[in-house]
Amino acid sequence: YTALRSVSFNRDRFLLNGRPYYMRLILDQGYWPDTFMTPPSEEAIRKDIEVTKKAGFNGVRKHQKVEDPNFLYWADKMGLLVWGEMP
Repeated sequence: YTALRSVSFNRDRFLLNGRPYYMRLILDQGYWPDTFMTPPSEEAIRKDIEVTKKAGFNGVRKHQKVEDPNFLYWADKMGLLVWGEMP
């Protein structure tokens, strides 16, 4: 699975695929109560993304964590930006 996007700035505006995109991100530590840092299931990942979007956010910042590839896949499919930082 490959997804290509263009990301740029025009003055003080963030552009996604050449269009202004207003980011509303939340800090997501990526911890799971039962499994610590590993998502327990794909259904849990999808539910986590749905809750984030229903709360009005369009992106997450993953703090000092390499995220599970399934999370990245579902985030892309469900329209959620992911800002990742290497630990």
